[in-house]
Amino acid sequence: MSDRPSTFADSLGEKLLFLVDLALAVGAVVLSVALPRALDAPPLFVVASLFATILLLWAANGARTHPVTTFGTKREVEYAVARDETCDECGGHVEVGEKRRFAERTFAFGVPLSTGDWGVNVYCENCREGDGARESLTSDEERVDHDALLELA
Repeated sequence: MSDRPSTFADSLGEKLLFLVDLALAVGAVVLSVALPRALDAPPLFVVASLFATILLLWAANGARTHPVTTFGTKREVEYAVARDETCDECGGHVEVGEKRRFAERTFAFGVPLSTGDWGVNVYCENCREGDGARESLTSDEERVDHDALLELA
């Protein structure tokens, strides 16, 4: 959640996403009952299909970490303050520096399905500013104000 105040567009967007989620859930439940009945499946199969659908919807709701419209591969970088560690770039001691956690994940409906490449890098103040990584971030990578993080340390 960001610190910026909520706007009418934000609240409308949240309500629309809720309605889309609700419509998808109702559609999945109806399909899980209608499809087995259309195939003349036994009643036990219909109940099992409905139970499995509800269980999957419940699990997917808790697993979603991004908007429901997130699909495909996304590279994310999270930043934090590093203290008393070794710089991965120059090998020097880091009193206060930057820790970058990166991951390349594949998403469907906002749920991370797999994590490919991932890792953690620690940089001292000199290497953090000299490597140009802040300028090379693409638009789908998360960005954080590094100087504000260091001021909080």
